[in-house]
Amino acid sequence: MVNAAKAYAEGKGYEVVLFEGYDTGTADFAPFINKIVGVAPDAIMGGGHFADGSTFAKQLYEKQVAAKFIALLVAPPELKFAEIGDAALGIIGPSQWEPQAAYSEAAAKAAGVEWYGPSVADFVLRTRPSTGKNRPTTPRVAMRRPDPAKGD
Repeated sequence: MVNAAKAYAEGKGYEVVLFEGYDTGTADFAPFINKIVGVAPDAIMGGGHFADGSTFAKQLYEKQVAAKFIALLVAPPELKFAEIGDAALGIIGPSQWEPQAAYSEAAAKAAGVEWYGPSVADFVLRTRPSTGKNRPTTPRVAMRRPDPAKGD
């Protein structure tokens, strides 16, 4: 997934200035954040799980990283993410993997919108890892648009 996101960003004219992962269970992102600060990205995009995403967000805030856009998987959409206070402000995340949602063809029809299945239950069944093991943490990506004024 992250390789596709990198290719997509580059195809849209973004320069990926940092493309790096970290080990599962990482709690100190300072060395990684120092690299991010060093390349001054406009945007930071990352994957992961709740614990590392919320920790990463807190540490970005503490380090006063000035990215214009920060998007993280998993943590931001969770209500519990707000418990990190001001560090949560302005960080976005997707709405995903919501087995409790009740989207259906009938609901779409009642709302007057086109249905683009599958049902949530079918999606969850098809995408749940068959091994029962955690998926590996995805790398974080920092990028900025090339700036001709800076010689990019």
